[in-house]
Amino acid sequence: MEWTVEKFDKTIKKANLTESELRRLTDFKDLVEQGNHPKEAAKNWDYEYKKLNGGNFKNQFQIKLSGGKRATFLVHDNVDPGVVEFKQIGGHT
Repeated sequence: MEWTVEKFDKTIKKANLTESELRRLTDFKDLVEQGNHPKEAAKNWDYEYKKLNGGNFKNQFQIKLSGGKRATFLVHDNVDPGVVEFKQIGGHT
């Protein structure tokens, strides 16, 4: 399945990431855009891919960028191409 990434540039502008955190996040985004399911893309770097419970979205997940920073996104895998929609980057989301 093909995948696209939405709201990455808009969301990343608000984040205050270190070079290492930015590199990890960009690597994750690139793997998704190369056709990897977000869960598989996160496995490659031990990002602690985690489904978030509660809130308004049943399809909300996060990955760990560092000890204190996370990226939160929605996974829309019921459409083709699949979509990863970033919601928040940085801090504990």
